[in-house]
Amino acid sequence: MSLNILIVDDDAQARHRMRALLSRCGAALCGAVEEAADTTRAAGLMRHRRFDLLLLDIQMPGDNGLALATALRWWPEKPAVVFVTGHPQHALEAFEADALDYLTKPVRPDRLERALAKAVLHRPATVPAPPSEAESLKIVVRGQARRLPMSEVLYLRAEAKRIRVFTATNSFLIDGALVDLERRHANDVVRVHRHTLAARHALDSIRRVDSSGSDVPAWQLRLRGTTTAIAISRRLVSAVRAQMLAPDH
Repeated sequence: MSLNILIVDDDAQARHRMRALLSRCGAALCGAVEEAADTTRAAGLMRHRRFDLLLLDIQMPGDNGLALATALRWWPEKPAVVFVTGHPQHALEAFEADALDYLTKPVRPDRLERALAKAVLHRPATVPAPPSEAESLKIVVRGQARRLPMSEVLYLRAEAKRIRVFTATNSFLIDGALVDLERRHANDVVRVHRHTLAARHALDSIRRVDSSGSDVPAWQLRLRGTTTAIAISRRLVSAVRAQMLAPDH
């Protein structure tokens, strides 16, 4: 079965050349082909249809191709990624981001065909189902135990030996360790600080804030469904920003 392909490159001529190369590969390898000039547009297209393969440039305005490839690790339907770039020095980073292949411009037709054949062989027979919204946390309200859907959770913060769970209108204390909850709900939460997890569906935006004269910048994470901003660790800013490219966040 042929591949549905998305070309992601800010250079319109490069996208045109890639389309021409793909047209020579035959229907057995190449199916529908679409284009995006940046990673934001690419993520938008992938929210509405499934692609089997991304032919992805690295150096682009905004978030680069490596950031998008990193974010794909958390997608429920992950396309294969083949980097197509004029920068051979990024090969190691590309394969660390689970790239299937790495092509340097100008791309030779035989190398492109081998990359497409590799993508066909690595395509999963079945697509794993996305995490269910029915996943929940056990909380106690007025002495009664009930289940709180993860879709209602905004963020969680460690407090002593317990965890405080925040929703848009309330907060609850539950027993347990933050690291254990992070492991059990890896599809639903994102580590944003040593003491804090944020719900993946609630991620909205990151901003740099005045750090009161300190040489170390401070960062805040805005969450959907609340006016509250929570602290985000400086070392986790890039990783969280990359995950914001993923769908259903």
